[in-house]
Amino acid sequence: MKKQNYMVIGILVAVVTALVLDLSGMVNLKEIYDFLTEETAVSGQVTDTSQTAAPMDMTIGLADIQTLLSKVDVNQKQALLEDAIAFREFVRQEATNASLLAAAKSNNLEADPDTRFLLQRNAENVLREVYLNNLIASQLPADFPSTEQISQYYEANKDNLILGERISVWQIYLPVTRDMSTAGTVEMEKEANRIAAEIKQNKLDFSTAAINYSQHQASRVNGGYMGLLKVSELIPGIDKALMDMDEGEVSGVVRTEMGFHILKRGEIIPAQDMTLEQISDQIKNLMINQARTQLRNAIVEKVSQTFPVPVEDTMIEEWRLTIKTNESGITN
Repeated sequence: MKKQNYMVIGILVAVVTALVLDLSGMVNLKEIYDFLTEETAVSGQVTDTSQTAAPMDMTIGLADIQTLLSKVDVNQKQALLEDAIAFREFVRQEATNASLLAAAKSNNLEADPDTRFLLQRNAENVLREVYLNNLIASQLPADFPSTEQISQYYEANKDNLILGERISVWQIYLPVTRDMSTAGTVEMEKEANRIAAEIKQNKLDFSTAAINYSQHQASRVNGGYMGLLKVSELIPGIDKALMDMDEGEVSGVVRTEMGFHILKRGEIIPAQDMTLEQISDQIKNLMINQARTQLRNAIVEKVSQTFPVPVEDTMIEEWRLTIKTNESGITN
């Protein structure tokens, strides 16, 4: 990244690093932890889990779904609300989750020590992420990055913001699996050669052949069309074959590590520079992600200094050897 790019993200990092954060005052750790682990609290003796309790009365309502949606990504939330089928599946999945939870609780699974450990560990992980995300949100300006900052980033990096050469590709794919015998591979190659020959002799249409024979599910339903692909990302072997063909030409059988391919080449679109308008949204997301990563690292470093948990390397090595010895004793 060029020097100009540090102006935006670097300033944020410097601010966080320099701040004397009142980390203990940001949240009441005990209250949040108690809230997260409230459902996992089990008192008394572990009961006999072979005796299944009566099913719990579990329900799911509008308020539950609204709460869940408020916690998901805003784009995912909008997509779910715009798609009746996706929303229905989302709700049904949550109902299934509630059923599984009811089954687990009715079998008193929370009383199992291993389960309680996992529940506590997961609650602690959630708490850490909430704490970090709250701190990051408090330091990252709501309007970051501004239109001017995005423009500055673009100007500093536009030599690298190029949309590479692309090519329209169709294929018929016959895979060679690891467990396939030599005889099976030979038969597969014969089949691929037969299909390619019939296409070249106009006995078989490429799209029809792809629908009938190709084993690449995503392209098969589109008559073998793979889409507009970046030349730089093509599989070795396929790239050279395609670039040596004329537009509209169908290849013979091309062998790769994955199997046998019959290719059809479409239009080649040359590499082109990306305008600010074309890439503005991507730059914004990139800058936000970079800033969040830098802020996260700075916060973690500050937290480690404020709430140190010292562990010496010699002690760590001693622990490793002790555990290794104990494990060896168990397995021998």
